[in-house]
Amino acid sequence: MRLCVYYAQNALISVTLNEMDLSQSDVERRISAYHATYSRLTPGFVFGEMKIKSVGATNTAVLSFKSNALERDLYNLVIVSNLSDKELVITFHCDIRDSFFFTPIVAKMLNEMQVKNPS
Repeated sequence: MRLCVYYAQNALISVTLNEMDLSQSDVERRISAYHATYSRLTPGFVFGEMKIKSVGATNTAVLSFKSNALERDLYNLVIVSNLSDKELVITFHCDIRDSFFFTPIVAKMLNEMQVKNPS
């Protein structure tokens, strides 16, 4: 279930809650699988870093990498988290020249993200 897609002038963020089961212990394995897939399928893939953060019963993993587009290089983030034992995937892409502007905004969003049940 796609929760939202937001496009700014030079950036795109997508938030998707998959029906696929994902336990806290499987988050590292899942982000490693995304890394393997993106490194093989993405033109000009240059690995940035991979980090995993644990808060309570939730693990969140972040993969960053550079890729090539037709007219510019892109900065990419793939974020995976186990949300109620389901896979939450957030992808972020922007022009590499804008990454210094957008990265702190995305980091703040991730740190402040909360899930609330509708009532």
